[in-house]
Amino acid sequence: MSLRGMLCTVTGGTGMIGREVCRQLVDLGAEVRSVSLDRTPKNPVEGVEYWQVDLCDTRDAQEVVGCSNMVFHVAGMKGGGELTRNRPASFFVPLLQMNTNVLRCAFELRTRCVYVSSIGAYGGDDGSWGGDFDDEYLDIEEQMSFMPMDFYPGWAKRMGELQCEAYYREHGYDVAIVRPSNVYGIGDRFGPGAMVIPALIRKSAEAEPGGEVEVLGDGSAVRDFVHARDVARGIIRACRYGTNGFVNLGGGPENAVSIGDLSYMLHKITGRKYKFAGGKPTFSRRVLKIEKAKKLLGWEPEIPLCEGLQEVWDWYQAGEREERVDYFE
Repeated sequence: MSLRGMLCTVTGGTGMIGREVCRQLVDLGAEVRSVSLDRTPKNPVEGVEYWQVDLCDTRDAQEVVGCSNMVFHVAGMKGGGELTRNRPASFFVPLLQMNTNVLRCAFELRTRCVYVSSIGAYGGDDGSWGGDFDDEYLDIEEQMSFMPMDFYPGWAKRMGELQCEAYYREHGYDVAIVRPSNVYGIGDRFGPGAMVIPALIRKSAEAEPGGEVEVLGDGSAVRDFVHARDVARGIIRACRYGTNGFVNLGGGPENAVSIGDLSYMLHKITGRKYKFAGGKPTFSRRVLKIEKAKKLLGWEPEIPLCEGLQEVWDWYQAGEREERVDYFE
């Protein structure tokens, strides 16, 4: 399917993943509209039309989805475990509102749509909620019987998935769904409550050269990191080809690393030393299997973690960060 001349609306188009989706859509010849709470960024993607809109407002959502040939619903909320525990309503309520509005408008117009969920929507029935998560055998309805790993944002993401499933079962309207793993890249959020990579990069930049940076946990936790450009490429392929339920977009088990290994990679890049604060992680292992994405989408990650970390470190050091608006303010 050619995207040339297609009007593509990207929600969250000023965010880390969304801006990469916008950039790649422009390269594919699409007409691109970015929708977010932010004003036009200081480094806008050439060829993108920027709309400052609150998707929690139903009428605003109708306006931006209207006339679109494709909707890439990337907008969401991002934060570390402590932030999601301390600010549950700030995650849960806006996510529900914007997902309901955007997906309903796309359904009413029968617009081709992809919904970006999260690894945090996965769960387990043994209380551990960890391991290598496979998207080939569990459907959305089965997933609803398990608690999500990230409780409030996880349930909100699942409600979006369930809304997509409901439209398909009753009306045959099929929304592609992707579950990215631990995404990092340029344009990430580096402030309080940031995820592990942006948090460590910020701490490293604030430390003196050769100084020491504290890392939460004991370094044994294993995570599946994937660059935002790779995820954006998978999202576009999902919208073009469909997902038959949902697909994982991650680094895959073969590229999973411990936080200890991640800290060593950062040491080689930043010159800082990393000291573990101790304590066991909440989840010992969070990794996505990606065989379904390989089969259905012809997708797999291309950017090695060490290369991606160097890129983000260089960008952060260059002071190119932008002020972003979110519902925590």
